[in-house]
Amino acid sequence: RPYLPRLHDGPGAPAGVELDSFVVGPPAGRGDPAQPIFVLAHPYGKMGGSRDLMIGTAVRLAQRGVTSVVFDMRGVGRSTGWSTLTHVSEVQDARGICRWLRVNAADAAGAGEGDVVDASASAALDGVVCRRDEEGRPLLAVLGSSAGSCVVGSAMDEPGVVAGVFSGYVFGWWASILFGSHFAAVKAAPQPKCFVQGSDDGFTTPDQLRQVARECAGTAELVFVDGVGHFELESPAWNDRVADVAIDFVRRSLDGKGGDGSEGSAAGDEDESDADGSGDEADEEEGEAEGPAAA
Repeated sequence: RPYLPRLHDGPGAPAGVELDSFVVGPPAGRGDPAQPIFVLAHPYGKMGGSRDLMIGTAVRLAQRGVTSVVFDMRGVGRSTGWSTLTHVSEVQDARGICRWLRVNAADAAGAGEGDVVDASASAALDGVVCRRDEEGRPLLAVLGSSAGSCVVGSAMDEPGVVAGVFSGYVFGWWASILFGSHFAAVKAAPQPKCFVQGSDDGFTTPDQLRQVARECAGTAELVFVDGVGHFELESPAWNDRVADVAIDFVRRSLDGKGGDGSEGSAAGDEDESDADGSGDEADEEEGEAEGPAAA
């Protein structure tokens, strides 16, 4: 898929900010009509996080027929504006992407009166196959990594967002100093939620995450990656696994077969349920973490 134009002065664009983003999708004719479009949010920009860290996940999604959008938040890469310590303003970036997709990826029947369609988006979104609502507008799922999870978790009240997947969400006392203002929103969101976490995550312990799940509205599934730390989970070694968990969780949730609050693991066979709900034993390689990572 080609680059999207910078998101500015159009539907849902954050005031005064241009977001650099692009679509990653499957080849023509191989899109999965049962899956929403995924909006991917990268780790903390002030520690080197950028959309580049989400490309591997986006490619894996595309291999399985799912279209996604990756973008640099404000102040990162070619996006304009200034990043914020707490990522409160960055929530508007995620909202802008969601609103932009709801208008520009709508089929002919879904185009609403008064919609201002971005004509330059046609090449990037032409022929996108995805799950849609009754009006023909695309349904969306959000997938965040680390601090990016806080951003998209706070935007789950956007129309069309049907599920959230959060890899390495930074709960915990130290993380709450910067990101605590986001916690209430993700807990209150009624949509199905899946938290993917390394069992050795230094920001959020398994017990802390279990407590969060109990406090969530709706339902939340937990997937623990055995023996993996926070930054390792951001590495390319785990891109495919995070994408696979996300696809399978969203599919089951939308089909009414998931989001039951269960707990699973991405490795090992001693857990109550497999991460993809199939009951099969996962066969991931252990391996060392590769590539850059950011909080």
